[in-house]
Amino acid sequence: MGHACINYFFIIIVILTALFRPEALRGERPLHEHHAKLLASDIFIALDGSLRNLPELERIEAWINVSDIIKSNKNQDSTYSKFSENFSQKIIALAEIKNKMLRQNGPGAL
Repeated sequence: MGHACINYFFIIIVILTALFRPEALRGERPLHEHHAKLLASDIFIALDGSLRNLPELERIEAWINVSDIIKSNKNQDSTYSKFSENFSQKIIALAEIKNKMLRQNGPGAL
């Protein structure tokens, strides 16, 4: 009787997990927009103090390079692609790169 109850208990746990968190059963760890923005903010805070010692154009180029490198992997799945796009957008926003041509074409556009 005891073993049957334990087995039923585990079966119910697996069914509930499948219903409410199916990615856990597939072994996936979701990468949410919120996490991308938090990571971008943390990296920005960690590095921008040092980058502010550079001339403004070089600082902007450094942040554009970070953004481009994060987005550059073309063999990624759609979840990571969305994550990296959100990360890149947050880095560009934090670096206050306002010029649209500069954001699209890099520092060589100036």
